Amino acid sequence: MKKLIFLFFVFCSLALPAQQVLDDIVGVVGGHIILESEISLQLEQMSGQGYPLDDNSRCAVFEDYMFQKLLVHQAEVDSVEVSDKQVDDELDRRLNYFLSQMGGSETEFEKHFNKSILEFKEEFRPIIKNNLLAQQMRSKITTDVKITPAEVRQYFNKLPKDSLPLIPAKYELAQVILKPVMNSFERSRIYTEIENIRNGIVNKGKDFGQMARLYSDDPGSKANNGELPFMTRDQLVPEFSAVAFTLKPGEVSEIVETEFGFHIIQMLEKKGQLLKVRHILKSPKIYSADMDAAHHLGDSLFTVVQGGKITFGEIASKYSTDPASKDHGGLMTNPQTGDSKFMAEELDPEVAAEISVLKAGESTKPTLIVENGKQVFRILKLVSYTEAHTASLSEDFDQIKSAALADKQKQILQKWVKKNVQNTYTRVGESYTNCAQSKLWLNH
Repeated sequence: MKKLIFLFFVFCSLALPAQQVLDDIVGVVGGHIILESEISLQLEQMSGQGYPLDDNSRCAVFEDYMFQKLLVHQAEVDSVEVSDKQVDDELDRRLNYFLSQMGGSETEFEKHFNKSILEFKEEFRPIIKNNLLAQQMRSKITTDVKITPAEVRQYFNKLPKDSLPLIPAKYELAQVILKPVMNSFERSRIYTEIENIRNGIVNKGKDFGQMARLYSDDPGSKANNGELPFMTRDQLVPEFSAVAFTLKPGEVSEIVETEFGFHIIQMLEKKGQLLKVRHILKSPKIYSADMDAAHHLGDSLFTVVQGGKITFGEIASKYSTDPASKDHGGLMTNPQTGDSKFMAEELDPEVAAEISVLKAGESTKPTLIVENGKQVFRILKLVSYTEAHTASLSEDFDQIKSAALADKQKQILQKWVKKNVQNTYTRVGESYTNCAQSKLWLNH
C-alpha cells in the first residue's frame, strides 16, 4: 500500500474555494463514499504545492482515500470517540489560520470560499471529525509498535548495497547573540516620553490613532493609526500578548516593555483566538557607546571561550539575548526539521560563509549583523560537521531506526487493512479498477 501524505485531511479541502468539478462516486468503504471531485481537488492542491505528479498519482491518491475511509469506518465500528469540543477546537484552529492569512477579514474569507463562516463550519465539521477519527484509529493500530536494535540492523542489512541512501553533509551550530543595551539615560528619556503619550490619551482624551500617527516608532502601523492585523497569541512577542489578551475592547494598557522598546496597547476586537489591537511604540536610540560596549563584551567572551575558562554553552545561557537558543547552550534549531542539524542549502548564506573556515569546536569572533531590523553582534560555533556519506549503521543509526520503525508500522497497517477489508463493504469505481492496489479492495 503506497502511502502519500494525506493533505486532504490536513488542509486541502479547507484551502480551496468551492468550484465546479465532477461528482461521480468512485469509491465506497462501509458507509463512506469517495467522489471524483475529492481526488481532483487533492491532485490540484498537490500540484500547487510543488509535489511531482506522474501517471500513478491519481491511483495513489485514490488508494490513500480508501485507506483513510477504512480507518474512519473501523473507528466507528470500534466506538472510537471524538468529542464535540475536539472538533470545535480543530475547526477554530483552522478557521483562525485562514482568517489570519486574510487580515482577519470575514468579508475576504466569505468572498474567497464563497460561503459564510457558519456555512464553512457546518460543511467541514464532518470532515474534521473524520480526520480526528482516522488519526485516533491509526494511532490505536501503531502506538504500541516498537523496534529493537536487532530489527534496525536487520532492516539495514536487507537494503541493497548499491541503493543505500546518500546522507548529505550536515552542520550543527550554536550562537550567542549580543544585543546592545540602552543606557540608563536613554531608558529614562524614552519611558518619560511614552508615559506622557499615555497620559494624554487616558487622562486628557487625546485620540489614540492620531497619537500613533504622530509619535509611534513602528513604521508598519503608525500610518494606520497604530493598528495591527488580526493575530494569534503566538504571532506576538510574549510580553506584548500577555497584556493584550487581558484587555477589554477599547481599554488602553499600562506601559509594556518588549525587545522592541516600550508600548501602549489598545484592544479593538477579539474573535476566538484572534486579536486586533493598535499600539504606540517608542524605541530607544542605541548610541555608539552602547554598540562599543556590546562589541567589547563579545570580544571578551570570545577570548575566555578560546582560553577554555568557560564553555560556549555557559556564555550563551548567561549573556545571549536570543530566547530560542540561549536555554539550550546556544544550540540553533533548524526551522524546517525541528532538530539541530542543517544541510548546506538550509544555512543562511552569511552563516555558511562565516563557518566555512571553522573546524568542529571552533568559534567566530563577534560579527555585526542585522536581526529584526536591529544591529546585534553574533558569535557562531561549529558544534559538529558530518561529511556527505553513504548511510551506515554506526553514523546514522537514529535516521535508520526511524526509517525501520516507519517500515514496520507500514507492514502492521498493511496487515490491518487486509484483515479488516474482508469484513467491510467496499466498491471501486470503474475508472480505478486498473490501479495496482485496487485488487485489495475488490477481492472479497
